[in-house]
Amino acid sequence: MSPEIGQPVAHAYEAGYHDPHDPLVLASYQQLIGEMFCQYRFVTETLNMHIEPYFGEGEPYEDSAAMRVDVSDNGHLYFLTTTEEAFGSGQTNVTGNWMGQSTGVQVDGYELLVNDMFRAVHDFFGHAVPGTSFSATGEERAWYCHSRMCSPLARSALTTETRGQNTWVNFGPHMLDDAGNVRGESDSGWLAPRDRPFAEQKNMILPASISGVHLFLDQTGVVKATAHIPALAQPEFA
Repeated sequence: MSPEIGQPVAHAYEAGYHDPHDPLVLASYQQLIGEMFCQYRFVTETLNMHIEPYFGEGEPYEDSAAMRVDVSDNGHLYFLTTTEEAFGSGQTNVTGNWMGQSTGVQVDGYELLVNDMFRAVHDFFGHAVPGTSFSATGEERAWYCHSRMCSPLARSALTTETRGQNTWVNFGPHMLDDAGNVRGESDSGWLAPRDRPFAEQKNMILPASISGVHLFLDQTGVVKATAHIPALAQPEFA
């Protein structure tokens, strides 16, 4: 991951707008939600992993290594619940966002939203299993690893929720200087990862050059998806 890769993705996410009822957006998110239910059941029922909501202050784990130890040694995984802090800065109303819908699944008396289920599953398959960090590069690898488990149609929405949001966090407007360059750690105004805002939540589709998926309506009005190697992916991912 580098500014040359991250900035175009972050810019595309910044420029996009929330349009949950667009036919392509709707189809992709509904497919993602269905596949996340399947993956969640596999983790909790087949692997017997205990996924637990985290209500403490800050993040549930110091780093991804601590999360992997909890998963491998204890069969347990905390997930950060969908709150104002974890669902886009200043966004407490999740109405109208597909990720804010209820799943009907109860965990320790807490009813999971789609976003809760997705984040837990993504942490498991994107970070814990392949051993990726929470750094900009680690998040890029987590997107790639998890996207390989999804159908092309679902992969488009997954890219928005992972690659799009994470690159915005690390390369968005808050990380740029007046000339539009990404600030270095020694620069005034640089933000440490823990101080960076979460991305605004948007149900939208990023360009195929970012997701690796081209969505279109066929002649009968059915949404179709074709997959290819994303032009902005690192060579080692190809």
